[in-house]
Amino acid sequence: MTPSRRKLSRAAAAVFPAILVFVSACTGRPAPTTRGSGPAAATAASSRPADGPVVVIVRGTDPDKMVARAVELLGGMDQFAKDGRKIVIKPNLTWQPAFQDNPPPDAKIRPEITTDPALVEAIAKQMLAQAKCKITIAESSLMGVDMLYRELGYVQVAQKLGLELVNTDAAQRVDVKTDGLARKEYDLPAVTQNCDVLVDVAVMKTHNLACVTLGIKNLFGLVPGSIRPSLHPVIHEVLCDIIAIRKPDLVIVDGRFAMEGDGPIGGTMVNMDLIVAGRDVVAVDAVCASIMGFDPMEIGHIRLAHQKGLGVADLRRITVRGERIEDVRRPFKPPAGETRLEIALDDDMRQSLSKLADEDLSRGLTQRYWFRADRIKKGLGGKAAVHASGFSASWWKDSEKVYLKIPYQLTGDSSRQQAIDEVREWIRLNVEKPASAPATGRTASHPAAGG
Repeated sequence: MTPSRRKLSRAAAAVFPAILVFVSACTGRPAPTTRGSGPAAATAASSRPADGPVVVIVRGTDPDKMVARAVELLGGMDQFAKDGRKIVIKPNLTWQPAFQDNPPPDAKIRPEITTDPALVEAIAKQMLAQAKCKITIAESSLMGVDMLYRELGYVQVAQKLGLELVNTDAAQRVDVKTDGLARKEYDLPAVTQNCDVLVDVAVMKTHNLACVTLGIKNLFGLVPGSIRPSLHPVIHEVLCDIIAIRKPDLVIVDGRFAMEGDGPIGGTMVNMDLIVAGRDVVAVDAVCASIMGFDPMEIGHIRLAHQKGLGVADLRRITVRGERIEDVRRPFKPPAGETRLEIALDDDMRQSLSKLADEDLSRGLTQRYWFRADRIKKGLGGKAAVHASGFSASWWKDSEKVYLKIPYQLTGDSSRQQAIDEVREWIRLNVEKPASAPATGRTASHPAAGG
């Protein structure tokens, strides 16, 4: 009996993919894919998950047009601006070298350090065009936010649009109790806790403590400036606590003028000519981190926030609209002055390592320990000139990797490598089992989690 054409077509359809895979294995070239199947289709499907958050990437240089396009892709401004709503915009206003005491003669405002007032103006203007709402700009700065408001141009924007400017360190604050990873109570600005809509407007930068400073890290500015330094050892946990208390409703990260290297102040400007926006701050930060060349799941606060269900950091579950991540990705240089190392230690060696620590900084899902420089020197027999300024070791409860963060003396790449070698040798001599081979570590190309 002669098989029908339909049966032959079905047979060919079943066999053809197997032939392609066989050819690919023999030639070393990737197998071509047909419409609706294979890696290309899988990628397209994963970029449009049914239940994932939406993050938009918009290219350009005009903040008005970029904000309008970003909000359009998110579904429209009417979901944020409604009549009678109290809206607070939180920019990132940190240190500007041009305004410090005795600045260099050629010092000028660096747009990659602080949030551009033109971007904030574009957001506020379009919100006011949508509805009769009250908009407040709220921020604090160790440099003096009132001076920064004036010198950066925020006062002019506020006067032009009828906005209120608030110094959150000087304004009314509220004590918020929480079952946090780092603290059980936080002193936070009343204006950001009691508003109807919180708009988080950050800058795309690297950061010497948090790896990156984006939407989540921008909210660290809500903590009183006087206690921020004391929270640096547990900054990832603090950041998760803050967004667990109050998530922003709209997040816009400005990458038109970004920063790589020794951020958040001393790095180098990178013109990315894009903004990234969304309603899920964790998803926005994950997309930004990927654009910057980092794995979002290896950045402490992004991973912790994902694990605690505060947002989505899994790129496969995020719907990206506008530009594609791979089309705008540009790997950023990590902060100088420290390096990250991944090593493999079994449970017994991790326990031994934790017992030798000078300080236990463990919180929540993270085991983290600090080791002083003098402990390294003593563990090396006092023979080495220690380049490592101590180190921290951390691991996640669901990960097999141990992340080492090693600050080192700033004397160039040779000092960096010597610091790595010292810590590796210290662990080999003091932690690893005598019968085991030396730890197989690799220097991470970008900062990993646990800092």
